[in-house]
Amino acid sequence: MIKVTILVPTNYNDGRTVGQYYFDALDLWFASHFEGFAKQNGLFGCYNMSDGNLAKDSLISYSVVCDPSELYNLNRIAAKIATGLGQECIYLEWHDVNMELVKPIQE
Repeated sequence: MIKVTILVPTNYNDGRTVGQYYFDALDLWFASHFEGFAKQNGLFGCYNMSDGNLAKDSLISYSVVCDPSELYNLNRIAAKIATGLGQECIYLEWHDVNMELVKPIQE
């Protein structure tokens, strides 16, 4: 299994806030394609843009654990996010991981 993380900016490059509907749609996509996902608000990151400017972004992180065969689909989603938000690129990270969804004890 692999863990894949995609960081999504909360603002467009011109400073406008990305609408909540956009993140609601991402939530639905992740929920409909995977057994579960994790979402974390309040992240911050920087990126050196091709024009030499430093982009400083507030970010939301989406993480899923999945079969490596899903990496292509997640890469395409990251590319669609980059296109939709007018970004030069979107951060996508993956690595091998062991994970278990632990169920309650039935006594």
